[in-house]
Amino acid sequence: MQSLSTNINELKRPTTRSEELAAERILTLLEKTEKRNSIQFSKQRDYERQTVRGTLILSLQSSVNHVCEIREEATLPARCWSISQSGASFLFTRNLTQTEIIVGLSVLEDEMTWFQSEIVRKRKIPDVDFWEYGVKFLRKITP
Repeated sequence: MQSLSTNINELKRPTTRSEELAAERILTLLEKTEKRNSIQFSKQRDYERQTVRGTLILSLQSSVNHVCEIREEATLPARCWSISQSGASFLFTRNLTQTEIIVGLSVLEDEMTWFQSEIVRKRKIPDVDFWEYGVKFLRKITP
């Protein structure tokens, strides 16, 4: 297992109430935009997207041979707003510099499914400290 260059402690900090409210406004705008664009892009996509409001977990570690020890202190929560069989879209309060991350999705209440993922879309949301990311699931990994 190899650690990536980003220092996890620089990315971890409590979320303020104003950030929570801003995130909700951004998620609502992203969902409206997705609805408008879904007709145009649905034919280009391999899998149908589903709008969700939830939390996914990011790990900045890398996996070797589909196996990775996920350390809780090396994980970060992000706000998921769209998901499909091939990837997910989420909001995060920081600029991630690496292109490969591990994404954890809660399948059951106490069970996580982890995916080695590649960041394929990244854009800064104007006027607020949020970034919107799109990740492609490369493979399922076992922690």
